[in-house]
Amino acid sequence: MKPFFYKEPILRWFEQNEARMETISDRIWEFAEIKFEEAQSSSLLADTLETSGFSVERGIAGMPTAFLAQWSNGAGPIIALLGEYDALPGLGNALSPSYEPNGKNGHGCGHNLLGVGSMAAALSLKETMIQTGVCGTIRYYGCPAEEGGSAKVFMVRDGYFKDIDAIVR
Repeated sequence: MKPFFYKEPILRWFEQNEARMETISDRIWEFAEIKFEEAQSSSLLADTLETSGFSVERGIAGMPTAFLAQWSNGAGPIIALLGEYDALPGLGNALSPSYEPNGKNGHGCGHNLLGVGSMAAALSLKETMIQTGVCGTIRYYGCPAEEGGSAKVFMVRDGYFKDIDAIVR
């Protein structure tokens, strides 16, 4: 019996896509959009998933910057990954140890990294499933307003998480 976890194709995917994921993370860092205003960040992530073969439902649970991206190759578990991409107001993006607050928005909690990291996991998992013949469904939840907006609560309320077998944040 083959192991379910396939290390080599995942590592290969990350090696081949490192620069692209870094560029996307840098763009979201620059956008630094606060809760429920993450239009550019949300679009960039959703567009990337869509061009990579995921179907994307935008504006879920009544939130314009929330979305659900899904890919499936048949019956199997539903694996969900959560991606956050909001910044904090007034924090400013620190670029050096001598950081001084500048009153602008910034990614103090690294959501530019978390959102892209979860997306990279979803994309690499998809390619690995195709290569290895493992069946299942991958969902990426674009979760806005993690910082004080409770967006995931609205997604739960509207039933978006009800049939998931495993979820990773």
